[in-house]
Amino acid sequence: MRWLRALDELKTVSHPNLRLRKQVAEVQRSTKAIVISATERYLSPTAVGNPKQAELESDMEKLLRESAQIMKTLDTVDEVLADRGLPEIVNEFLSSVEFVMDYVQLRFFSSTLTALTSPEVREGHSVHRPGDSGYRDALCRRIGVVVREVEVREEQELAIAFNDDSSVHVSLRAEDRVGPESATFSSASGGFWVW
Repeated sequence: MRWLRALDELKTVSHPNLRLRKQVAEVQRSTKAIVISATERYLSPTAVGNPKQAELESDMEKLLRESAQIMKTLDTVDEVLADRGLPEIVNEFLSSVEFVMDYVQLRFFSSTLTALTSPEVREGHSVHRPGDSGYRDALCRRIGVVVREVEVREEQELAIAFNDDSSVHVSLRAEDRVGPESATFSSASGGFWVW
């Protein structure tokens, strides 16, 4: 049973999803081969409606259905892992800023960061906070500037650093929230994150 041995090796494989896919495909092939072999060796090929044959085929169908479900789950996992989330905006530029009643949306083409906790803008030694004179202008000056890097420090802050050495920071601290969430991010590929 090579596939059982390979399954044990999954912990050391750098891409376990691919390895698991191969193993599930081998289980499917092995299942069919076992049924054919068992039929030839132990069941009379001329006996029509043999209950053992029907039981064997039923078990094979169940195993094949389960392995198909595993493959479907692996497809879903691959889709989720392919969506990088917030890091997908690195090397993109801020395309628009929208001020909506009690939140701000930062758009990077088809990805959107919604800051439910108002962000602050850092430009050099200046820090612009909501309510400060020039705050909106400082945020809008980021339009057209490329994102250099992003960082999410859970329970602390979400930071977007731009190529002009400015940055936008959204607090993720519970005491700074005005509701249950601090920010959300919807990616171009359809993923959705909440902090």
